[in-house]
Amino acid sequence: MFENPKTKGRSHSFVLYRNRILRLIFFLIILFVWSDAHANKRIVRLTSGEWPPYTSKDLKDYGIFSKIVTQAFIVSGYEVEYGFFPWMRSHELAKGGSWDGSVAWQATKEREKDFYISDPVISSQKVFFHRKNLSFTWNELKDLQGMRVGTTRGYSYSPTFRSMAQRNGLVLIDVDSDILALKLMLKGRIDLHPNDLHVGKYIINHYFATNEAEQFTYHPKSFYEADDSVIFPKILPDSQKLMNALNHGLKTLKKSGQYEEIIAPKHDKKIKILVALAHWPPGK
Repeated sequence: MFENPKTKGRSHSFVLYRNRILRLIFFLIILFVWSDAHANKRIVRLTSGEWPPYTSKDLKDYGIFSKIVTQAFIVSGYEVEYGFFPWMRSHELAKGGSWDGSVAWQATKEREKDFYISDPVISSQKVFFHRKNLSFTWNELKDLQGMRVGTTRGYSYSPTFRSMAQRNGLVLIDVDSDILALKLMLKGRIDLHPNDLHVGKYIINHYFATNEAEQFTYHPKSFYEADDSVIFPKILPDSQKLMNALNHGLKTLKKSGQYEEIIAPKHDKKIKILVALAHWPPGK
């Protein structure tokens, strides 16, 4: 039996047309599913202050701390949006529920009244910076009796640092910023400056000339080590859920090795890691 050539042509055209329609429908379904998922993806809004190299609006990925938090939330299916404010305003905006939470804070009994506090994102080490021509050793604060310590106004450094330092005979000299404290050290007007190890390096490497930076060093013994976390206000109904999502993401990052890949640069001596500005929050 012979097939009519005209009928055969129409049949072939119909098949092509049908396949195009099916491909179009399939594409539209995929687009709809993707758009719906994207539209429903929860955005977590977090406040922050300036604390480079950990958090800063001027750093790539907003700093090491912020990058870890962002990646941890991505693992749990969330996106993150940051807003940068003076530290105390950052804290209060989160506390009042205007934002979903805030980075980066230490757990305190007072703070636990108003916030759920995540697992630690980083651990920060506080040390004494000094000029290389000042040689000293210490085991207890009383060993530093009589030394002039340049402290930044509004910083507590640890829950008991100021009271213990004064009780042990250290001379605390409050100044307006970390940068100023180090400038006074170069002039011989202070002996020590307490700061986070990596923040202090950040300042020295980026706010001082090479010949000045070479005059600084720090004592390897830390006077305080603290965990810094993300806080979520108890006033918001989803806060505990968000904290759990972040904690899950942090565990996953650490298990996969991604966590170490993110924080590794701050331990690399070849990489300059720069300055704490004067608005680091009281109570950190």
